[in-house]
Amino acid sequence: MRILFVEDDRTIASFVVKGLKEANHVVDHVDNGEDGLHRALTEEYDLAIIDIMLP
Repeated sequence: MRILFVEDDRTIASFVVKGLKEANHVVDHVDNGEDGLHRALTEEYDLAIIDIMLP
């Protein structure tokens, strides 16, 4: 499964990305909403996980 993960906290992002990759998922991580929106509109993902508290 290809996953877009949008999270600005590096510690959380590192932990989640590591876990998803260990579960054999392909993960693209971005750290802001603008890049997340761009990726979501231009790439193909099965799932998007988005931090609801982005600045």
